[in-house]
Amino acid sequence: MDALPGRIPRQSNLSMLARYLDGTSIFAGKYVGLNRFVKLKFMLKADNGVKLSEDVGHFLAKDLILDTQISFEWETPMGTLSAFTKPNELSVFGILDTIGFSVTKQIQF
Repeated sequence: MDALPGRIPRQSNLSMLARYLDGTSIFAGKYVGLNRFVKLKFMLKADNGVKLSEDVGHFLAKDLILDTQISFEWETPMGTLSAFTKPNELSVFGILDTIGFSVTKQIQF
């Protein structure tokens, strides 16, 4: 029995749990000092075409993926410096493979 009314064409062959939890996210952040911020974001995505192994990336169902993002932001006089990673799996190599850096400056006039 399907708990969700209607049919969405791209999601017609997904499990009920994957359709229900698709797009669900949890965000957590903490200021470390006066101008540093650490944040974690966990998001569930429904995708039945993913080509991962049986043990990697799946969460609660074979067509539900847990997407993780970790970032560190530091406010400086030059702007906001950010370091972030969005690993496919939570391992040392998965985290180091996807590290990125950015600098943003807000101009108000």
